[in-house]
Parts: sequence; C-alpha cells; structure tokens
Amino acid sequence: MPRPRARALARGARDLSQARCLARGRADGARRSARRRDRLPVPAAAGVSRQAQRARAPRDHGGARRRAARRAARRPGRAHVGERLRPVPAVRRRPALDLVLYLRGKLNTGLSRALNAARRGPRVTPPPLEEVIQGGRTPLALSRLLEGRSNRERQAAVARYLGEHRIPFALQAFGSPVCENFSVDVGSGERVLVLVAHHDAVPGSPGANDNAAAVGILLNLLERLSVSPPTRLRVRFLFTAEEERGYLGARYYARAANLEELAGVLSLELCGIGDSVAIWDAAEETPFLGRVRSALEGIGLVRDATYHVVGRIPLFGSDHRAFAPEGVPAYGFTLVPSREAEALRQFVFSPMRSAFRHLIHRPVPFDTYHTARDAGATLEPAALALALRALEAIIAEVT
Repeated sequence: MPRPRARALARGARDLSQARCLARGRADGARRSARRRDRLPVPAAAGVSRQAQRARAPRDHGGARRRAARRAARRPGRAHVGERLRPVPAVRRRPALDLVLYLRGKLNTGLSRALNAARRGPRVTPPPLEEVIQGGRTPLALSRLLEGRSNRERQAAVARYLGEHRIPFALQAFGSPVCENFSVDVGSGERVLVLVAHHDAVPGSPGANDNAAAVGILLNLLERLSVSPPTRLRVRFLFTAEEERGYLGARYYARAANLEELAGVLSLELCGIGDSVAIWDAAEETPFLGRVRSALEGIGLVRDATYHVVGRIPLFGSDHRAFAPEGVPAYGFTLVPSREAEALRQFVFSPMRSAFRHLIHRPVPFDTYHTARDAGATLEPAALALALRALEAIIAEVT
C-alpha cells in the first residue's frame, strides 16, 4: 500500500475514534446534566410534593412525565406521601384477575363510546373552572367541577381545586399517558377509613351522577371534617383515575398501600339520585359492616326501606373491588330511589334476564348511567345531602 494512502487511512481512523469519544463525552455530559437538573430544588405548590411536581411538569412535550412515571414504576415498594416517601409492602399482582378486569374495562368503554356516539344527547358545556373553584362549596356546586369535561380535564380539575384551596394531598402517578390518584388524610390514629370516588367518566357521557356527584360529596365532607378532625381515626379521601377501565387507579393504589391499617373502604358510586342508601357487595358480615348498619340506623334509616344491604352484584362494580380480594372489608355506597327498589333488585341481580324488559326503560338511576343524558340537571340536592349525612354518621361510628 502506498505510504500516503496508509497515512490517510490512519488519520481517518484516528479522527473517527476521536469523534466517537467526543460523542460519548457529550452523551455522558447530557446524562449528568439531566441528573443535576432532577436534583435542583423546585418551588413546591400548595399540597404537592416536589417529586410529584416534576412528574407533572409540562416540559419536553410529556417526555418528563413519562420518565417520572417509569421511575415510579421501578420503585413498587414506595409511595408518595406529602413531602416524603414512606416504605410500603411490595406490589401484589393477580394476573388472571388483571386480565378479566382489563377485558371488562375495554368492553365497558368501547360499548359506551359506540352507544353514546349513536344516541347523542344535548351537549353539556362545562362552566369555567375558575368560577367553580371560587364558587359555592355545596356537593351539588362542586359536582360541576367535573361535569362535561374530558377525563384529562377532570383529573386536572381535582388537582387544581386541592391546590387552590391549599389542601395537602398525596399524588400517585401511573400509566402512559399519566393518570393520577389523589389522596388526603384528615384526623389522626392508627386505623384508616378510606372513602373513594373515581374522577373519570365513560366516553360520551357528561359523568354527573357517575361520578362527579360523589367527588363533590367527598370534597364537601373533606372541608367539613377538617374543622374538627377525628382524633382516633384517619379518614382518607381517595380520588382515583381510570375506574371505568377496570378500576385501574384503585388497583394500582391498593397494590402499593399498607392494607393492614385499613379499617374499611367505601366506594361512592351513583350518589346523586335517590332517597335511600344501598351498601352493596356485602356478601359476608364483618365488624365494619356492622358499624355501617348501626350508623345508618342511628340517623333514622330503616333497613329494607330507606337503607339496603345487598350481596355481591354481578357485572356492575366499583373501586372497592380493588381492596376486597386483599381481605379488606370494602363495599359500594350508592343512593337509589325507594320506589324503584324491586326493579333495581331484578335489574342488577339478573341483568341478562331483565335486559329485554328494560330496553325501553331502565330503572332510575340506571336510565342515565353511562349515557349522554347523565347531566347535572338530573342530580337531586336531597340525595347529595343524605349521602353526606350518612357518611358523617359512619365516620362517627367507626371512630
């Protein structure tokens, strides 16, 4: 090989090696800069941990949010609590149940999307968020926080309400795009009563009774309870994401939670219409269920008249089912009209047999359930007030 050519090849190899070293150095420097940036102090908004803020920061077109969610997923043994992390039990997984709930969630949202697209109801225009946040604090007024908004907007509305009112909360992010659970503890003590309301809705539905009403009830109860917190019980207000897709938010929360401290769980679902309380999925008697009965009877409700306790309901479910398989006493909490009690019993316990009978008219509140007609105009202030009174009595009884 001619010497000039050999020298040229050697020089080219040297240049290539230097270029590779330079590229590696730049990549390493970028990684170090990213790590330093992650460690920089971030001004904390009211009620939001710095780590949670970084997870929700809008930079990098969502890339930072996805990276934060992946980092959290790699730490299944820790959970956000205010400004710090505390160790919790390792994640529990149930592959068969996960598959069933995943398929059920896909069917639920897909069917709702198709039916609501075919039978469009009157369009619900949500009020300006600022107007709702600074407006009335009744459960009915607070239900407007979510009604008619997309699931991303509903999630952001809950976070903004808690932040604007300086309510300290824990945030748990999961999935991609990032979904968020919010929890607020009120009171002190070793035992915890969990009250759950999911903040999402099915596609095409304004989601007033399912489940903006329940969120409004819990936000109002949170404010009332904060005035005089219980001293021997912590009440945890849990606002979950993705209930309609197979209780994803509640399952994610339950798998990383310390379940041993839970005295019981009540999941609020369809709480805006009716004059009687229904506690459902109560197949077995437990001390917690006994206290719930005592509380309801203590405010003058009569069993099988103005309150009902029923066993496991097929097909229909809610977030409490994320806790029940782990041995936690967990039940659904719903308001129903007394006049529809028998029709509802037939509908929920024999849905296939009664399907044709109810094609034209389903019993209230299922006539608007998962439809475009689930609007705020159907909510009853008296029902919201009854739910609030019943929950206050249950808290007092469990304390």
